[in-house]
Amino acid sequence: MSSSVASSPGAARILSVPAPPTPNSADEQQHPPTAAHKGNTIAKAKRKRITPQQFERLMEVFDQTDTPSTEIREKLADELGMTKREVQVWFQNRRAKM
Repeated sequence: MSSSVASSPGAARILSVPAPPTPNSADEQQHPPTAAHKGNTIAKAKRKRITPQQFERLMEVFDQTDTPSTEIREKLADELGMTKREVQVWFQNRRAKM
């Protein structure tokens, strides 16, 4: 009574799965290694905290409208020394807290 794993129907299907292709030099030329693959590390951007004055002004506007227009966000960014994206994300995060 010889029982073989390879002779069972389920095992035969598993064994017949083709191996994934290995990268060749053409693939490597199309996709050069990134800094992470070279062993170099990419510094993560340091988190920028807002000042109490910036927070107070952002809250004043938020109390008036939780979705300010692009024009208002741009003016706030200039006024507060923040980027437009930082102001936009601040409002998104504040709405998410409500």
